[in-house]
Amino acid sequence: MEKIVDVQINKANALITLGSMYRSAADAIKEYVSNALDEWAIARSEGRGEDQCQVIFTLNKKSITIDYNAPGMDAEGFEKALRHVVDSAKRDSAIPQIGRLGIGLWAFNQVGTRAMFLSKHTVKSPTLKVILSRDSAEAQISDAAPVEQRARPGMTITITGLFQDPTRRYGPLSQARLKHVLADRFDVYLRTGQLKLTIKTAKGDSEVSPVQLDLPEIGAKFQEMHLPGEPDKVFRTRFWFDPSGQGRVAMRHTGVVIIEDIRELFEQEMADSILVSGLIKGFVDAEFLSPLPARAQFFEDEYLTRLLDALQEIGVELDKEITGFRDEAENERMQTLFRRATKLAREIFSQDEFMDLELIDGLRRVSNANGGAQTTNGDSIKDPATNGHETNGHKENGSNGHSRRAARAIIRRSDFGGDVRHRSRLNEGAIEININNPDFLALSRVPRSHQVAYVAMLLGKEIIAFNDSSRASDEALEKMAAYGTRVLSKVWK
Repeated sequence: MEKIVDVQINKANALITLGSMYRSAADAIKEYVSNALDEWAIARSEGRGEDQCQVIFTLNKKSITIDYNAPGMDAEGFEKALRHVVDSAKRDSAIPQIGRLGIGLWAFNQVGTRAMFLSKHTVKSPTLKVILSRDSAEAQISDAAPVEQRARPGMTITITGLFQDPTRRYGPLSQARLKHVLADRFDVYLRTGQLKLTIKTAKGDSEVSPVQLDLPEIGAKFQEMHLPGEPDKVFRTRFWFDPSGQGRVAMRHTGVVIIEDIRELFEQEMADSILVSGLIKGFVDAEFLSPLPARAQFFEDEYLTRLLDALQEIGVELDKEITGFRDEAENERMQTLFRRATKLAREIFSQDEFMDLELIDGLRRVSNANGGAQTTNGDSIKDPATNGHETNGHKENGSNGHSRRAARAIIRRSDFGGDVRHRSRLNEGAIEININNPDFLALSRVPRSHQVAYVAMLLGKEIIAFNDSSRASDEALEKMAAYGTRVLSKVWK
């Protein structure tokens, strides 16, 4: 027997779910900025409204207020939005719109339990008061009281019953967090001056500025592209080389970030691409894609698949373009690593149990203010023959007690002629690190502190071997280094 069941839905619970789909509370609250920009764009297309969309956030312990100068909705607009949740009229707008699914009004559900909207559509229209509650599928619409009237068109939204205290310094809705999210999500509008964002707290006001990038720009020829065979499917890109290795490529729609980092969702599809290596920072704008509800992802249709294929090909070209930048950045990274490892080794070799070891040229023990090396208990060790300066078997020059040879690099990279087994060696007065050893190759995947520990350990290994005239300790030290590396890898995991 066939039976058709009429699906029922708890509207209040459904609205809570729809309003809580954002990746974070800060992402949810930015929906009201998106709504402001949409209304501002419509007004500008009709020859009215302000030259710039201005949005002000006011953060208090128990409430968040968002005020903007874009025309607010009238009663008809509110009723239409409330009756067509997940069926927004913006879909069919001839003007590019950020919002498309009609759920932005309910974004407060991820932030608090109640939202009050004071909305004025035109100079002559009255101010409407609309109240939405988390536990209700009904909206209260009335005329605002005299004290609540707005002087100019716009919207004031007050969210109460907060789940988080926005005055906490490092909270998810703190001024610092909101500035970061808003600057990232609305970079295009901030950079072009279409949008001004201000966040007010009891400690003062702070304007959100566009992200400043002091990085070399790359990929100029890819700034406007179209999908192969689809001339109407245009996407735009901007890329920079990021030597920090922390770069991320975002995907945007109507100028607003939908996917913060393509690595989060497409790491498998783009596993070998330079675009997910951290060495590239940038944006991909694709208006032909369709965002999912809450704009945390795009619909995975054929156009998204083809865009990812196109980005794979662009990545190959970018990889070639950044060769020089990458080599320079890698060299600076290694030099910084070697300096930190050397500093750590100097401090350790200055402790009393290592004072019997002779150091190589360029590696000096740490001297305290009295001219002696520091021991583990804070005492100093002075060498009377050198007036308190350590010698390491070499004559000191100059009043500061530093050897003229001390500035030269004491650690350098070497390919060891293809040998992958040994990790390091002392060669011509310098400690060489084997760049072909698997442990060295794995350094880029571990925390910086572990990288420093690894190199400092090899430096110590070679100093101990240097003090063994028989050289019989080499193999044992190599095994000890292997053991220490395994310990580090397990601690890191």
